[in-house]
Amino acid sequence: HPESGVDVVTKKMETWFQSVLDKAHNFRLGLLPKNTGLKASDCPPISVLRGDHSDTEFSYTVRHSSKSTARNDGGSSYVDLKEGIGYLRGDGRVTLEDTVPPTDIPVCKIVTNAREHSEVLNDIENVDILLNLLITERK
Repeated sequence: HPESGVDVVTKKMETWFQSVLDKAHNFRLGLLPKNTGLKASDCPPISVLRGDHSDTEFSYTVRHSSKSTARNDGGSSYVDLKEGIGYLRGDGRVTLEDTVPPTDIPVCKIVTNAREHSEVLNDIENVDILLNLLITERK
């Protein structure tokens, strides 16, 4: 990043950073919903309580700089963590679309409240409704 204070990125630094990015990418891929192949009858009842409180960060922009690097390729790239942020609705930590299970897993009910992440489960009225629904569905 142009404002990082790092003048030269060595091959060793670049290799290390790429390995970190690869690990983060693989972790993220493991979190993506996939069709599981489960039958609806294999799944316990599931309900979702989620918060629609604020715009939630979900993506970052890679910018290209013409500032030369140790590789002398005439430029470099960096992640813009100030202005290159994409937002979706969510609870401030988790986007609404990331709160639901894969499409082949049945969901009894989805309830959305207006709370931020650390407060979502303090919605006792909806927690009670969903727990009662799950108990009823399980019988």
